[in-house]
Amino acid sequence: MEPRDIIHLEAVDPAPWTLPKTRREQIQRIIRDTEQQHGVEIGSTQKDRRLKPVVAARNEAMWQVKRHFPELSTPSIGKIFGRDHSSVIHSLRCHEGVLSGVPYRKGRK
Repeated sequence: MEPRDIIHLEAVDPAPWTLPKTRREQIQRIIRDTEQQHGVEIGSTQKDRRLKPVVAARNEAMWQVKRHFPELSTPSIGKIFGRDHSSVIHSLRCHEGVLSGVPYRKGRK
């Protein structure tokens, strides 16, 4: 084999659709993609902001994480977003209400 026949794989960019290898990287990608989709600042869903667009992005990101990783508990999802487990439950219900067209109201089942 001649040196000119060797392909340097490190020079080739990975395909953008390849999934990250670790669960943490997958979760960070879900969060980043959701933030970009909602047009909010990257990282804002993990901060203490309560602006409506940020809350909507955070709710969807939590829902996406729970959908992709159903084995994760609400306390562990809460740690990712800097929230309490009950806040995660509320966010999941709110986003499910958005998806179903029936808004979730606290105190109403």
